Amino acid sequence: MTLSMQTKFNKYWGITTSEQTNLLLYVSVVLDPRYKLAYVNYCFNEFLEEDCAKIWTNKVEEAFRRLCDDYYMRMSKEKYSQTQSCTPIEGFGFQSQSEIPSISSSGSYKARATVHDRFKQSNKTCLDDAKTEVTRYLDEARIDCMGDEYLDLLTWWKVNSSRFKIISQVARDIYSIPISTVPSESAFSTGGRVLDSFRSSLTPQTAEALICAQNWIQSKPLDDMTEEIDGAEEIDEEFINIGKEMEAAFENLNNDSMSLEAQ
Repeated sequence: MTLSMQTKFNKYWGITTSEQTNLLLYVSVVLDPRYKLAYVNYCFNEFLEEDCAKIWTNKVEEAFRRLCDDYYMRMSKEKYSQTQSCTPIEGFGFQSQSEIPSISSSGSYKARATVHDRFKQSNKTCLDDAKTEVTRYLDEARIDCMGDEYLDLLTWWKVNSSRFKIISQVARDIYSIPISTVPSESAFSTGGRVLDSFRSSLTPQTAEALICAQNWIQSKPLDDMTEEIDGAEEIDEEFINIGKEMEAAFENLNNDSMSLEAQ
């Protein structure tokens, strides 16, 4: 049983000393303004050797910075594409396709090299801006919540999105990811108990009804279920009595009709 539990744990959380570790789990802690990278570093030093703790802290920080750089590049491309599609080019008033000048590939090498250098410089500037925001966030003092005071992280990042435009997008996406696949696997295992080799021809509607009914029955306390069962039995008895009374009435009507016919 212990080995099975360990296998499940490694599947969902990864092994800290291997390459299978899900670094996003540590990045989610870094995105918490109460802890940031300092808490991750502290935990690594508590459970790992000093050299190993330093390596893993650097890995988490590098993953966080690379993630923010990637988001900044994507945001810059989206902004550039929107600008190109919405902003008219000043100085050109082409009325037809034939009036659009062609771009010759025989331009001077010096001009093309200059354009390439400007592009590289703009790309470097984008990454520098992202790194500056990450550095500013990590260097800021951590939020001190008194005791176990609840902090809504998504609300905090929404309020501070004007100061951290890139990191707030990262936090929005990461905190919307389920922490594990246990709920979905539980649903599939429930379906496996309903659809087996002997009942493999059930329609989707029937399977859904069985699974939902099982969930609803299990979610109610036993006392409530007992009361409902007793109430259902009373209703059944009332219907049975009504049925008997109706049968007796029909028999009386038949007897009366037969007596009238005989007379």
